[in-house]
Amino acid sequence: MRRALDPGNNLKLNGFCSVWRAGCLQGAHRAAAGRSGASVDGYRRTRERSARMFVRTVAALVGVLVLLSGVHARAAEPVAVEEPPKVQQIVAVERGGFVEVDLGAGFIVNKVDERRYGLSVLSSVYAGYDILPILALSVGVTAWAAPVSEDESTPTPSGDLFFLIPMARVQVALLTTERHFVWVRGGAGFSFGLPRRLDEASYGGNGPAFSGTIGFERFTRLRHFSIGVEAGALVVTKPSVGIGVFAQPTLKYTF
Repeated sequence: MRRALDPGNNLKLNGFCSVWRAGCLQGAHRAAAGRSGASVDGYRRTRERSARMFVRTVAALVGVLVLLSGVHARAAEPVAVEEPPKVQQIVAVERGGFVEVDLGAGFIVNKVDERRYGLSVLSSVYAGYDILPILALSVGVTAWAAPVSEDESTPTPSGDLFFLIPMARVQVALLTTERHFVWVRGGAGFSFGLPRRLDEASYGGNGPAFSGTIGFERFTRLRHFSIGVEAGALVVTKPSVGIGVFAQPTLKYTF
């Protein structure tokens, strides 16, 4: 037969159960509070990691943009094309200002003031300019020394004549190749016949003079230099009209 429970014991049991339930509830609350705190800390750490990742991503994008902009700027710059070294162009014929010297021989074909003259020596120096490949102008002076021919018919007084002839000339090329030219040239000037007097008698004289020549010129492979030959006639008007024919080599330097 079961024994009836003591009321006092029941009270003790109920009190114990109440304390136990209170402890369980407090433990549950603490566990829940712990879990809540852990969740907040994890959320904060997650947000911090996300923020750091975002900053790093933005920095990487900015770096890529800067790099691309630098590449684009370098690509947009004009590329300097390296030119080949300049080489002076060598031309077969130099044209421009020139100096020409001539030296030749000739003789006067007619009598001058009733006197005959023998083999003569001519020399000239001219400076000019090539206006066109076929046209040139020059100015200078020609010296012509004519020795008198001594014979019984020569009137007295007799002596040699020396003509100093400043002259301007025009030259025109008729036939041309790369280095060879055939040309004609005409000139006009003023002749000074010396001596003016011989044995107290009038001998020389001053007057107009004219020339006409045909010539050949070759430009050498030695730059600026050309050589040639010409033949023609030279006419003086004092002391009387005298016609001389001559031939001479020429040497020209073109600047």
